[in-house]
Amino acid sequence: GLCGLQRRRWHRRWLTAAAPAGPAQGQEAAARAGVAHVAVVPDGNGRWATARGLPRVAGHAAGAERLRGLVDGCMEQGIKFLTIFAFSTENWRRSDTEVRAIWTIIETRVKQDRETFLKRRIRLVATGELHRLPKSLQQLLGDILIDQEYLELSLPVEERAHAWKLTVVLALSYGARAEITAAARELVNRAKAGELATEDIDEALFSACLTGGRRDNLWVAPDVQWLPDPDLVIRTGGEQRLSNFLLWQTAYSEFFTSAEMWPDFTRESLAHAIDSFLGRERRFGAEPKTFEASPEGVPCSNRTNDVTMSS
Repeated sequence: GLCGLQRRRWHRRWLTAAAPAGPAQGQEAAARAGVAHVAVVPDGNGRWATARGLPRVAGHAAGAERLRGLVDGCMEQGIKFLTIFAFSTENWRRSDTEVRAIWTIIETRVKQDRETFLKRRIRLVATGELHRLPKSLQQLLGDILIDQEYLELSLPVEERAHAWKLTVVLALSYGARAEITAAARELVNRAKAGELATEDIDEALFSACLTGGRRDNLWVAPDVQWLPDPDLVIRTGGEQRLSNFLLWQTAYSEFFTSAEMWPDFTRESLAHAIDSFLGRERRFGAEPKTFEASPEGVPCSNRTNDVTMSS
């Protein structure tokens, strides 16, 4: 990581050039439509490469480049939250060579976008079994969190709640079943310890445990428990399944499947997916045209109560 002096110099460099906070293009229209959070399963990198006679790693590299266009598209559409299923717990089953290559590509992409994201007021966080990541990537993600906290603290108090135009969540070594199991285990342990009664466990408390995990046998409270549930889930590559992605959070999400391989998915593709979303009526169990969505989209279960899981 950066030493203290290097970090201060680096902070001064990007803080002086940071873009002022303000509404992203199209933000009001998207907010009215209730599109706050888009989650993406970027499938098809390997097939894209194979169809071109290239090694699978080339497809992953092309897919990583596509992230920039997706981020730009979300900014244009006024999307506030973007979750990318970058590496699943099942992806560890691939060859060691491919796994190492994927982590190298991800780390390179994060390094390249680090300063640009800060200047554009784009927050980057990660979720998943982060202790399994390469140590260098863990350090990089930790440094980025510190940088983001530094930026927030540099702002007037009244501006901090609106410091970020877009939040990008990288799901790394993530699996929804493992996430749910870890949350259930933590609640059981706390009940056994007398820290809560079983009747206190409800959807809000359970949701507050999601995306948490363990590090060195200590419970780590989730960094993204403020994240709203996805309004729209996009999967590329023509497949029509969740593949163990956000199983709890997508209970009322809309789905859009694209036949395009991920490296071919463009801003226009994103706009088409959102247009499809806007043409649907989301009722959440209510009768047609009787449900009035909140201006922020679907209230996620994390926000139904002000719940904080202490360490």
